[in-house]
Amino acid sequence: MGLQKHSVFWVLLALFLVAGCGPTPQRAEWMRKTLIQNATTQIPCIKEFHEIWPMGSVDVFTRQLEKGTTIVQATEIVHDRYELTLTIKIEASPTTLTIKSYGSPLITLLEITSVVANAQSGQIRAKYGNNYQLSPNQWRSIVQGRGVFSFAEIPVKTNEPLAEISEYKERVRSR
Repeated sequence: MGLQKHSVFWVLLALFLVAGCGPTPQRAEWMRKTLIQNATTQIPCIKEFHEIWPMGSVDVFTRQLEKGTTIVQATEIVHDRYELTLTIKIEASPTTLTIKSYGSPLITLLEITSVVANAQSGQIRAKYGNNYQLSPNQWRSIVQGRGVFSFAEIPVKTNEPLAEISEYKERVRSR
């Protein structure tokens, strides 16, 4: 019986110590903001995205900076009709939060065909159309054209904004 009580004690102590090893919410938020700042200055495609679409959201998703678990994602609504998303895997230093390496970006342009906002519930529903996967060469052309998708031969509707897109755009930017 005494051995069993000791075992429970050690398991509970181990759980307490492990649970206390993660960053505090304030430290986690500081780390997130620092990683976003570093990504927008140290990763060329994120820097380009942020320069062309400064109102777009940039966020970091990680599991305590474990190897292979960290991604940066930039998102913006362009021409009030398309959701542009750039996602890239990164490795960051756990101590300095500088970007050590990064992979090739996955860049998508998703056409939004309709948006319905429900003021009562706060829900926003969208329907989607074409989904374009952009190649590195297409991205380079868009960057050189300062955000003009026709430079990459992607047919976008530039003068057909969607009704109620402002609520959708606000939601995307606040992610």
